[in-house]
Amino acid sequence: MKKIISFKEVEIKDAQMILNWRRKKRITEFQFTNIKNSLNNQKNWIKSSNQKKDYYHWIIIFKKKPIGFFNINNIDKKNKTASWAWYIGSDKHTALGAFIPPYFYNWAFKVLKLNK
Repeated sequence: MKKIISFKEVEIKDAQMILNWRRKKRITEFQFTNIKNSLNNQKNWIKSSNQKKDYYHWIIIFKKKPIGFFNINNIDKKNKTASWAWYIGSDKHTALGAFIPPYFYNWAFKVLKLNK
């Protein structure tokens, strides 16, 4: 079976693309924080995020093209909980949004052993 949706870890080279997505009104209005249009700040955020032990983030890939962003954060291994967030950055792929979270359920519950 051919894999249509996959994920890759966020890299510094993804900074501009993520910044462009993150600054879209349809995405920004649902975020907890507002960000400046700063590529340098975006790169620094990626670097600091990659060093956190309670945070993972990926680029969502559809048919070999990046279409969005997904993260799991505030991972509490003692209480087996975490938060997560995601968005489809590509305007022409927003209809795929409902298909993204199920890809992470097995990983979050079976690999990370989360309960909530």
